[in-house]
This record gives sequence, C-alpha cells and structure tokens, in this order.
Amino acid sequence: MDEVTRGYIEKIIDGILERPWLQDVSWIREEIPLKSFDELLLGYVLGSCDTVMSFLAGIKSPNLALSTEEKTEIKRILRRRLPEIRERITTELSR
Repeated sequence: MDEVTRGYIEKIIDGILERPWLQDVSWIREEIPLKSFDELLLGYVLGSCDTVMSFLAGIKSPNLALSTEEKTEIKRILRRRLPEIRERITTELSR
C-alpha cells in the first residue's frame, strides 16, 4: 500500500475518532440491556472504519475487492491505533 493511501486511511480513522459517535449509539442502552457498553462502542468504531475502507476500495476499484495485502495493511493500522481507540472510548464514557 502506498504512503498516500496509508495516510488517507489514517485521516479517516482520525475523523471517525473525532465524530460524536457516542450520541449515535447511546439510544441502544435504552432499548436493550447491555453488559458492556464500551465493547459495543468498540465494535461501532471498528465497524465504521471497516465500512469506510470498503467504500473507498469500491471507489478506487469498483470491480475489484480489496486485495489481501490491502486488507492486511488496514488491519495492521487498526491494530496499531487500537489503544488510542480504546482510550477515546474510556474518555467518552467517563464524562
């Protein structure tokens, strides 16, 4: 994966972390009992990242799925950023 694409992915993750996503999913707590709201938020954030990456791949190559190399690189980026994502969730829930 080239540096421009990698940088774009990093900016997308930054944008997702800056969004007020807690508001997007807080209604779920009122509808169903949850044992771990922070785990739900983690899934929501990672799912958002995955959705955006898939969408971008479709724009880049509408007739081609992400290559194994691209998927591996995206997962590597998300793994590296996971502590930051968890910290953001913890911070949001402590407000």
